[in-house]
Amino acid sequence: MAVALAWGLLGLAVGWVLNVLVTRLPRGGSLLAAPLHCHSCGKPLSFWDAAPLVGFLAQRGRCCYCGANLSWRFPAIEIATALLYALACLRYGLGLELAVYSLYLAILVVIFAIDWRHRLILNVVTYPTAILCLALAVVTPGSSLVSSLLGAAAYGGTFVLLYLFAVVIYRRGDALGMGDVKLAIIVGLMVGLPRAIVAMVLGILLGALAGAAALLAGRSGKEPIPYGTSLSLAAAFAILYGDLLVNWYIYS
Repeated sequence: MAVALAWGLLGLAVGWVLNVLVTRLPRGGSLLAAPLHCHSCGKPLSFWDAAPLVGFLAQRGRCCYCGANLSWRFPAIEIATALLYALACLRYGLGLELAVYSLYLAILVVIFAIDWRHRLILNVVTYPTAILCLALAVVTPGSSLVSSLLGAAAYGGTFVLLYLFAVVIYRRGDALGMGDVKLAIIVGLMVGLPRAIVAMVLGILLGALAGAAALLAGRSGKEPIPYGTSLSLAAAFAILYGDLLVNWYIYS
C-alpha cells in the first residue's frame, strides 16, 4: 500500500505535466514553451502557483495576481492521474509492466481531457503512441507484438466498419470520426487480445450511455459527443482489470 501511495504521488506530478500538454497541444504548442499563465490576466504562474494540487489549494482555486477562478480541470487531471497510477501499482506491482501501463494511462488521460474539452483526438498524440505501443509490445511482460497487432485489427477493424456505416450509409459524420478509429487502433495495440474485446465492448456501452444521456438532456444533435472519452475510460479499465474480467468470464 505504501508503494502504491508513493506511485500515486508520482502520478500527481505526472498529472501536472499532462495539464501542460492538454493546454498546449490543441493550440499547436509544446511542453517546452513558455510557463503556464493565467488565462484571465496573462501573467505567468510560478512553480509554486502551478505545483500539482498544492498550488491550487493554497490559492483556493484563484489566480494569485488577479483573483480569477482557475479551471477545475487542473486538479481533476492531477487527481485522476494519481488515482490511476495507484491502482496500476496495486494491480501490477513494481516492474516494467507498471512503467509501461502507467505511460499508457497517462496518454489516455491526455486523450480524454482534450476530447472532452475540444472534441478532438489529435494525430500528434495518436501517431507517436502507435509507434510507441509497437515498440513496447516486444518488451512488455505478458504482451507480444502478435497480440498487439491482433488487438488493433479486431478493435480498429470494427471501428472502421462502424465509421463506414455512420458516414457512408447513415450519412452521420458527427456520429463517429476518424480520430475515434485511430484511438481504437492504438488501444488495441496497448492491450492486445483478448483485452481489446473488453475495451471495445465497454467503450461502445459507455458511448451509448453518453448518447442516451445527451438525448435525454436535449443536447443530441447540437454538438458532437466526445466519443473518445468513453473509449479512453474503457481502455483504462481494460489495462487495469481486463485480464481479471476475461479470466473470470472463462473460468466462472
